[in-house]
Amino acid sequence: MTLSAPAPTGGAVVKLESNNGAAKVPASVTVQAGQLSATFLVDTATVDTRADATITASYGGETRTVQLSVLLPRPKAIFTVTSPQYGKDACVLIESGLELDCRLDGKPSEGRLVRWRWELEAQEKIRAERSDPAFNEIDTKCSLVSGDSSATDSNGTYVDLKITLEVTDKDGDRDQTDRTVKLYTNGNCGF
Repeated sequence: MTLSAPAPTGGAVVKLESNNGAAKVPASVTVQAGQLSATFLVDTATVDTRADATITASYGGETRTVQLSVLLPRPKAIFTVTSPQYGKDACVLIESGLELDCRLDGKPSEGRLVRWRWELEAQEKIRAERSDPAFNEIDTKCSLVSGDSSATDSNGTYVDLKITLEVTDKDGDRDQTDRTVKLYTNGNCGF
């Protein structure tokens, strides 16, 4: 609220109210003598979903309102990949190439999340939507890998596996991240 004339000697006490606990304001703010306005803090709560509040300022028989939206913190996709056999950032084909032994864990992600969407891509893609952040016991088939793009290190033959995680919060906001890990064939799928 901007006063129509400078505040009088001793200042002008402007009454403040909020209609929603998601945005709390002090009971009043004093506009210093000779000034037209004053600043004050709005204390916002962490909300489960977007919340709209109306802030009302009253002084000298005049009232002004403003709308304020309190939003969820932006979601942030973060994940780890762990293989019991080779540790961090690796997966291994097991069960004759029909499963991956790694665990994809999206618990480090941030926000009020309701959905985790995983995508694994080498030669083909595997997609999975989850209502919880963990994805393990991943069914696959040998067409996911190709011997043409394989490499070898001290742990064996592998192909690059790109893993993408997209997270969605209660308001439908999304974030995604990806990383490339080693998918060891473990002698399955012909190489």
